[in-house]
Amino acid sequence: MPETLSKTISQQSEKRPVNRRDLDPAASNAIVAILIREGIDYLQSKAVVKRVRAQAGLSAPVKRRTSINRLRVEEELIFIDHASSL
Repeated sequence: MPETLSKTISQQSEKRPVNRRDLDPAASNAIVAILIREGIDYLQSKAVVKRVRAQAGLSAPVKRRTSINRLRVEEELIFIDHASSL
C-alpha cells in the first residue's frame, strides 16, 4: 500500500467525521489519483470498490421497513364490524 494512502487511511480512522457519509477530501483525492493512474474505468471501479469493501469487512446498512404493517383479512373484518356497530 502506498505510504500516502496508508497515512490518509490511518488519519481517517483516527478522526471520524460527524456524518459517516462525509469523506475526507484527502482520502477522496488519493482514491481519484489511484483510479486515474491505473486507468480504471467506471465498470472496473465498481468491481474494485466491491472487492475493497469485502476486504475491509464493510457491508450495506440494514434496510429499514418503510411501509406500515398491514391488517390481516380477519383483522380488517373485525375492524369493519366494529366500525359499523358504532
